[in-house]
Amino acid sequence: MSIEGLKPLYSAAIQVWDVNQSLQQNLQHTLSLLIDLAQKELNELNALSSHVSPVTVNLPGEIQAELALPLEMHSLQQMPDASPLVARFERMVLTTMDYLPTRATLDSLAQSVSNLFPEKVEVKEAEEQLKKFKPTKKYKGKKGGKRLNKKVKQLKK
Repeated sequence: MSIEGLKPLYSAAIQVWDVNQSLQQNLQHTLSLLIDLAQKELNELNALSSHVSPVTVNLPGEIQAELALPLEMHSLQQMPDASPLVARFERMVLTTMDYLPTRATLDSLAQSVSNLFPEKVEVKEAEEQLKKFKPTKKYKGKKGGKRLNKKVKQLKK
């Protein structure tokens, strides 16, 4: 069967199957499934003992949890001492520095990736190409092309 024979079937399928409505329904269904999944996960966390789960309040629209801070904080009135955390971070940086790429490596990687993709056509060039474009068939709207012909005449003036 040739492609020409499939065109009527394809156009009939497009008319019957409303793509926008179907897509919207699928997105709404996916969102409701995600909300249900998140609610079930939070209920399971809440069901665990308070020693295991940091979640202390799980109400619709409100979630509270108790989390450990990386710094020792005695009061909200004064800043905590961050020097142990900074020292630990500096040790971690020194041990992982051998595995991190250098600036030259990152530059060569960026150049390699940019060479894979064609350069973007500027907007002005695209507008000029659209103005030069001559369609092979005239568009006929619902009124037999009368509106389009009026607009074309106005544009030519």
